[in-house]
Amino acid sequence: MVCISCGRFSDALLCPICSEELRRQSYAYRYSERCPSCSRPLQDVAYPCPFCLTGFQAYGSYTGIVSNLLNQFKAGEEKLLSRVFAPLYMPMLATIEKPLLIPIPASKKGFSDRGFDQMLLICRMLTKRIGYPTLRLLVQKGEGQSKFLSLAERKERHTLTLLHLDTSVQMYKNAGYTFVLLDDICTSGSTLATGRALLAQGYGIEARSLVIAMV
Repeated sequence: MVCISCGRFSDALLCPICSEELRRQSYAYRYSERCPSCSRPLQDVAYPCPFCLTGFQAYGSYTGIVSNLLNQFKAGEEKLLSRVFAPLYMPMLATIEKPLLIPIPASKKGFSDRGFDQMLLICRMLTKRIGYPTLRLLVQKGEGQSKFLSLAERKERHTLTLLHLDTSVQMYKNAGYTFVLLDDICTSGSTLATGRALLAQGYGIEARSLVIAMV
């Protein structure tokens, strides 16, 4: 078996060298400052904490091994990378009380090109490993992929919509679950903002947001 990133012989998907490189790309490793309220990593305590302010948190930035692996994953070349990415959400989810996962759905073209919905795959893996419940509440109504759009176009174009209303949402709300949107990359934040707005309008949910990489 070879490392999925560098091609060295390895007993795991990532060799020890690439695993360590991935760990060092995390904000938790790179930033020594912590939010005094939620203890999440901050680049500078002089600026507001993104999680306390908007309920948003990222594992790291879209650079180096993080971007390389995400590009492999989203190109549909390496479905097994879901086993690498799912654990990256675990420390972030562990700080949230009773998280319920809501995947940001793949575009129709993205699903057709790669043959799977990458975030649904990761959410189901987290459900299987940790037991976090997953609900599919959103769907992409557009045909294209946002990665081909400029930042201005991303902000103006909203492709998400709610699926039919899910009656189980109220049950989870009553049980005290925290609803958490999961996506892989945050570029402008418009997709997550639209998702949060739809959930607020349709269900009265104030959702949090977690991603692997922030551009």
